[in-house]
Amino acid sequence: MSRVAVIVPVLNEEDSIEELITSLAGQTRPPDEIVIGDGGSTDRTLNILEQLQGTIPRLRIVTGAGGIAENRNAAIAATDSEVVACTDAGCVPEPQWLERLVAPFADGAEWVAGFYRPVGRTTAATAAGAVMMTTEAEVDLDHFLPGGSSQAFLRSAWQRAGGFPEGHGVGEDTLFGERLCALGYRPIFVPDAVVAWQPPPDLATMARKARTWGRADGVNQVRTGAYAKVLLAYWLFPVLIVLATLARRWLGSIGLAAYGGLVAFRTRHKYSVVPAWTRLFWVPAAHIRQQMAASAGWIDGYGWRRLGRKIAGRLGFRSSFSGRAEAAPVRHNVDLLVRSEREARHWLADLPSSYRVGAVSRDPESPFVTATLTPTRGEPEVAPVTVEYGNGEGPELNDQVA
Repeated sequence: MSRVAVIVPVLNEEDSIEELITSLAGQTRPPDEIVIGDGGSTDRTLNILEQLQGTIPRLRIVTGAGGIAENRNAAIAATDSEVVACTDAGCVPEPQWLERLVAPFADGAEWVAGFYRPVGRTTAATAAGAVMMTTEAEVDLDHFLPGGSSQAFLRSAWQRAGGFPEGHGVGEDTLFGERLCALGYRPIFVPDAVVAWQPPPDLATMARKARTWGRADGVNQVRTGAYAKVLLAYWLFPVLIVLATLARRWLGSIGLAAYGGLVAFRTRHKYSVVPAWTRLFWVPAAHIRQQMAASAGWIDGYGWRRLGRKIAGRLGFRSSFSGRAEAAPVRHNVDLLVRSEREARHWLADLPSSYRVGAVSRDPESPFVTATLTPTRGEPEVAPVTVEYGNGEGPELNDQVA
């Protein structure tokens, strides 16, 4: 069997990190390496990890301030293991998680999706976790993308995809999955490779997280069709019920019954995850709040995306990708999957006006395009930016206004 590394991005996880590392070290198939990507923890996380290294020599720590994607990539770059398994702080893998997760690689798998279950301290917390996740009964194998807390892939696949897309506060695992799918990879689903996941402690915290996730989806323009349905069902439909009630009370009653039926249908698979009888209240309450919060976040993110396009137009770019750069410091050697002019304009919106596109080159026999960013106002020089197109075809870059 190939060497297997488990990588974990962390930031200020002193309350949960020891339990996670202990569970990884006690797996029925122990990892050859446990690599922690720390994003600049200021609590006792690093002290705890250093103490654990005394009893778990295969535990390694990679430090450097960065977001979750940057921490994942740094941890993976620090290992040469052929198979990389991912989980997150706040999770506790079941004893056979890794053994089951990596078993398909012996038969030629390239990407494997595990699963997770919410374990809250209260019924409300478990219900919040249930509505935030996809239950096993809801998994659509044609569209299912594994989360960052329970998946494994070949290092070569990670390299082809350009790593986890950096610069995203959340949603990097979804974008990484979309990159792999665009390159022709498909995950093998192993539902019994399970990690226990600590969900938000209450519905208010869940709603804030759902809004953040929804905003990321809006900015990245993913799941647009799904959010359109949510907006119709959970925003427009209640308004119509109110208007119907004002017109005819019996019409409002019919509408309210239909709304209740919709919620019951959408949550029918969630109850199996929440053991207590009070789930009959908490599951629908959590579901409605989660759907409304996520869709509100999506509207917010999509609005910023549209604003980004206007900024891109004002910068004078007429077609697709020129480079992605954040505010200072500008990131070097960014790899992005650009699938459309619309998506490319989003990345252009992140380009500070103090940079312009310099030389643009493309190898006709490869799907890579290289562009240089030239500072215009005394900003530091940056390395060339590389873009990979999913199908090897992209918009013409030579007609950009630089």
